[in-house]
Amino acid sequence: MGEIKNVEIIVDGGDSQAASGTTVPVKAVDAGPPSFWKQHPYRGKFSDTTVKIPLGEGTHTVEVRSGENAAGLTGFDELSVTLSKEVTYIPGTPGTTVVANIYLPEEPADGKKDKLRYYFG
Repeated sequence: MGEIKNVEIIVDGGDSQAASGTTVPVKAVDAGPPSFWKQHPYRGKFSDTTVKIPLGEGTHTVEVRSGENAAGLTGFDELSVTLSKEVTYIPGTPGTTVVANIYLPEEPADGKKDKLRYYFG
């Protein structure tokens, strides 16, 4: 039985200089008992990982890709983040540079709205 030892995180298909090629170790966790459809069940978990997404406007994709399995296939999942900017004039601050910290307070899931928070400073 082969287990996934690590996953690779790729930003924007590897075109970005941000975090493409980051490799994260995976720890096997309880996957439940074997069944007809899952003869060799496997479930893995990796720790919280920081990924830098370019702050350019548009949609950016973060892909988490596993290594090849015994059949030579690769598993993956991805998250798309769309960024846009709104310019607000603040008197007395021409050319101000702002740093925004963006994070997801809850794990993204299908079928529900994802929450995105950001802080300046």
